[in-house]
Amino acid sequence: MNSTKRNRKVLFLYSELASYVLSSLLELANRPHLEVHVIHFPVNPDAPFDFNLPEKIRFYNRSQFDNKQLLSFIQNLQPDLIYCAGWIDKGYLKAIRAYTSTIPVLLAMDTPWKGSWRQHFAVLLGKQLRSGFTHAWVAGERQKKYAIKLGFANGKILTGVYACDIPHFSELYNDLKSRKSINKPKRFLYIGRYVEEKGLETLWNAFIKLHEYNPNDWELWCAGTGVLQASFPKHPKIKDLGFVQPSQMKQLIADTSVLVLPSYFEPWGVVVHEFAAAGFPLLCSHEVGAAERFLIAGINGFSFPPGDEAVLIDYLYAFTKMSDEDFKAMSVSSVELANRYNPSDWADQITNLL
Repeated sequence: MNSTKRNRKVLFLYSELASYVLSSLLELANRPHLEVHVIHFPVNPDAPFDFNLPEKIRFYNRSQFDNKQLLSFIQNLQPDLIYCAGWIDKGYLKAIRAYTSTIPVLLAMDTPWKGSWRQHFAVLLGKQLRSGFTHAWVAGERQKKYAIKLGFANGKILTGVYACDIPHFSELYNDLKSRKSINKPKRFLYIGRYVEEKGLETLWNAFIKLHEYNPNDWELWCAGTGVLQASFPKHPKIKDLGFVQPSQMKQLIADTSVLVLPSYFEPWGVVVHEFAAAGFPLLCSHEVGAAERFLIAGINGFSFPPGDEAVLIDYLYAFTKMSDEDFKAMSVSSVELANRYNPSDWADQITNLL
């Protein structure tokens, strides 16, 4: 008798790749008797990551397939589980419909429930929207609320669809914490797209006014690209770093101390998890989804209403006056919160379904 165990195949129908996605996928691919196949969109020019794709994972560009070829590919692959990144690709949605009666088919969701008229309309179409899927895998509690309203049973909803590369950021934290405790960089950091919904202009204005009211040694460094780059403020203490590749992250973490994410709309924000793992106190708007899991106000940072410039100024000022002892306590708390969820936990959720 042939005792060779057949490899189980997991297929990801993904949108744009990101570095944190690769760490989770690689953790899964390292599990015994598993094959990981990923179809993904081309690199976004607003987030031009230079990826080093792991050879253990099989990657395919979505542009290689029309919808008919995609269906044929999946039929030939015979996956044991399919993960689909939302409803963004109609070809994906059409291809998965034949599999819900035989294998787990996961809908990945990071859209939080906001109660908008569009979402209420989606709830009316709930049966149609959730058809093709056996489970919803959501980012956090706000997204879980939406999934329940769409008609997914509580037992068919997983949380934690995103996990940062905890081993990598923990290593950076341990390498740098001694140096940073002796000479804390007096720099706030914003990292993300330069677009209106990120609240970047509110942050710029708040930081400039902070220096008008209370001149200090702190700087604001911004890393990213986008349409607002053309209106980047000319201020001696605000620095535009442009897009930062993952390979440059260690130096960026070494040179800055507090992550600020002032978004008007931020369904999740894996960067919050990443920089908490790197030991950063956090300053996030109430709209940042990941703050529900990785930020406890007063313990490892502060949270403020989006667009509230006055409150943001107060919290920026609080950091400039914070004692080294209190700052270190926040840093340690960030690491503890971040370490509660990692790529291994993420991969466990898939293997448990298999």
